[in-house]
Amino acid sequence: MGISTIVTPSHAMPEIYNTAIGRLLADPGLTRVLWAEGGFVMYGLTGGEPAPITTKGTTVELASDEGMARIDLDWSRLLPDGPRSGDWVGVLCLVATGQGIFDVTALPTGATGTARGLFLGYVRSPAAYVMAASVRGRREVCVQQPASRTHGLLRLQAGAGVRIESVNFVWAPGPTDRAKED
Repeated sequence: MGISTIVTPSHAMPEIYNTAIGRLLADPGLTRVLWAEGGFVMYGLTGGEPAPITTKGTTVELASDEGMARIDLDWSRLLPDGPRSGDWVGVLCLVATGQGIFDVTALPTGATGTARGLFLGYVRSPAAYVMAASVRGRREVCVQQPASRTHGLLRLQAGAGVRIESVNFVWAPGPTDRAKED
């Protein structure tokens, strides 16, 4: 088809998160984050195989009342070994139940955050869009996170009727780091 890159906007699009495109963009074996700024992300198609992520990663289970409404989750809860550098990319997955929508934004270290709610713009805000999804029943949604965006806070916002049960994060080596391991 001649497609080598995909750029996603800084807001939620059902055409991405409710389709196979969202799963494609979450797999570091099939796509690589080339650039990320202010919630916009450019992915390069690798033409490779799905990434063999063998490490379970770190899972944060949220208490029943913690998974509703808005939670600010410090990245340090998901990165017990600290951040990575180089070509590493993380895969962030959320499991949610219920019916409705949720979104996730990233806030830099020291920011109090002024994101104004689900799916609203982040104009004049230090927040950067990470992912969003609609839920009906139980659903896991994943997205790649470049190493440069794994600090500060993750703001999880769930609409009425949605509960975020858990957040999982695992590092996946990029092509350069994968070659070093072999």
